[in-house]
This record gives sequence, structure tokens and C-alpha cells, in this order.
Amino acid sequence: MLGASLLRSITTGLSRSASLFGRDFRQLGAVARRSHGVRVKLQRVLLLAASFPLSACVLSGPPEFEQSTKITPVLNYNEAVPPLTRILDARTGESIAFKVPFQSQDFSGQDDRELVEGVLLLDYTLVKPDNRVGGPTLLDPDVFAKKRDMEVRWSVGAGLNGCHQISMVMGHRSNFDSQTHLPIMGASLGIAVWWVNVNPKPDQPTTLLDCPQVGAAP
Repeated sequence: MLGASLLRSITTGLSRSASLFGRDFRQLGAVARRSHGVRVKLQRVLLLAASFPLSACVLSGPPEFEQSTKITPVLNYNEAVPPLTRILDARTGESIAFKVPFQSQDFSGQDDRELVEGVLLLDYTLVKPDNRVGGPTLLDPDVFAKKRDMEVRWSVGAGLNGCHQISMVMGHRSNFDSQTHLPIMGASLGIAVWWVNVNPKPDQPTTLLDCPQVGAAP
């Protein structure tokens, strides 16, 4: 009797263990199947991504910058010809070329384009602010990145002697009077200034102290 009871206890325990083991095994199998499904889905996503061209994954660069507003001529004084740092000698009848490198933005749209105008003025804002002695020289519109030269010639007139100021005034066409080619009051302009000694006397060197002052008589 004791042997039979012991045998039934062992058999019952083994059955319960097998049942529990089977249940846990089924749960592990379900987890494994789910994990396998996740791996399969992930592999499909990776294969789909790899099927796209490489160029589709590269972000395009920023659009090229374009100027949208006009910029008044910016003058390069260091490369002006003749140099701005000395008094020039000039004589009646002589023709002198004044040249200044510059950059400007001359349009803000296809329908808003302006020529660049350059003129030479004698004693500008001093004795005769309206005395144009050279130009106009007109240049076609361009972009600020383009480096250009504005050149205007001056023919020294008779009756002019002593120290005088020659100014190159440069700006967009709308900043000048269409008839006189003089700058409009309050216009945005670039200006380069030279001092010249007209018909100098060898025994009387001219200095800046001899040049006209603001509001002085000729």
C-alpha cells in the first residue's frame, strides 16, 4: 500500500511539472515567435530603405544667395589712379584720366535696373559746387560681386590756376539730374577727392594751405 501511494504521488508531481513546463514552453515559444516577427519586420524596413537611391537621402544645400536691394558704389581708394595721397600737377590743355575701382549692386529685380554714373566736379561743396568738368561716364548694371573701374577724364581749362579740388562723384543714374548730371540733394553717392595744382610755378610750390576753403572766393 505504501508503495502504491508513493508511486501515485511521484506520478502526480511529474504530471504537474510536465504541465507547467509545457505551459511555460508554449509562452516562450510565443515570445520567440513575436521576437522573430519583429526581426522580420525590421529586416524588411532596412531592405526597403536600402532600395532607395543614395541621392534621395542627401539633403540639398541652401539656395544660392541673391542680393535683393541696390547698394551704392563702394570705392576702393587704395587703388585709385592717380593716388589720392599727393597733390597733382596739371597744366592748361592737359587731359587727365581719373580712375577708381568700385563695387555696387545695381538692380533689385529684372525690372529695376540702373546704370552707374560718374562725373568730375571742380571744388565740389567748396567754391563752385555745380561746376562739372568731366563726364558723365555711364556703366551697365551689374552685381556687387563684380569689381569694376570708373574712369572719367578732365581737360584742364584756360584761366584756371593754383590749388583746386577734383571730386569724382559716383552713384546710380537716378541720383543725378538728367539734364545737368549734377548730384541730387540728399542722394546716396560714393566720392573720391584729389587735390591738383594747376599751372604751378617752379619757384612757388603749392601746399594744401593754398587750396580753397569752404565758402572762399576763387
